[in-house]
Amino acid sequence: MHLYKNQLIRKSELLEQDITQMYQLMDSFYENINPKEFLRTLAEKDYIFLVRNPYGAIKAFTTMQLFSIPGKKLKAQGILIGDIISNQNFVWEKNLIWESLVRLERIPTRYFERYVFLACKDYWTYHVFGDSFYRCYPSEDLDTPIYMKKLMNVFGEYYSNGEYEVTSGIIKYGCFPRKIKKSRLKMMEDVIKADPDDCFLVRNPGFLDGDALVCVAELAARKQIEGIEEREPLVNFRA
Repeated sequence: MHLYKNQLIRKSELLEQDITQMYQLMDSFYENINPKEFLRTLAEKDYIFLVRNPYGAIKAFTTMQLFSIPGKKLKAQGILIGDIISNQNFVWEKNLIWESLVRLERIPTRYFERYVFLACKDYWTYHVFGDSFYRCYPSEDLDTPIYMKKLMNVFGEYYSNGEYEVTSGIIKYGCFPRKIKKSRLKMMEDVIKADPDDCFLVRNPGFLDGDALVCVAELAARKQIEGIEEREPLVNFRA
C-alpha cells in the first residue's frame, strides 16, 4: 500500500499554499518559469491532479483543461492534460494514476465521453499516459488509426498556433519556450543510454530542447477494463 494520497480537485479548490508548492515544483523542473506566467496558464485550467505525501506536501501534479475545437469536418471535445511535474526524488506508482482516472467521472459527461490530449515534453509523462489510458497514440505496439491521426492533427494545429509539424506530430520548441533544467538532465541522459529505441525518444528526439509530442487517448482507464481484450470506442469520431 502506497503512502501517498492523490486528489482530483477543481482549480477553485486550490489553497494558496498549494499554488505556491506547485510553482516551486514547476520552477525546479523547467527553465524560463515566472510566477506571472504560471498563474496565467493555471487560470485557464479546470481540474488539478495532486499527489501529496503523508504530511500533505505536494510531490507531483498535473493540470486538466476542458476544451472544444470548432471545425467544419472534424470537431474535437476533450480534456487536455499537462506534463506531470514532480519532485526530483518522487517515483510514480501506477496505481496512483489508475485510481484517479476513475474519479474523472466527476467531470461533466459530455467531456467524459470524448478524448484525452497531451502535448508531451517529458519521457515519464508519456509512459504514465500510455500505461493509464486505453488505446493511447502514438503507441509502441499499435499503428495509429487514420481517424486518430486526424484528431491529433486537429488538436496540434489548434493548440500550437502554427508550430505543429503534421508529418512528425511534433509541436516545436518555439511554441513553448520551456526546457528541462540541467539538474534533471542527468536522469534523462541515463534513460536515453539505457533504451535509445524507446518509442517516445524515437518520435520526439528534441524533447530535451522543449519539443512536444502530440498524444491522444480514449478516456477509459485500463484498470476499469482489465481482462477485456477489445472494446468499442467511447465515441465514433470520424471525419
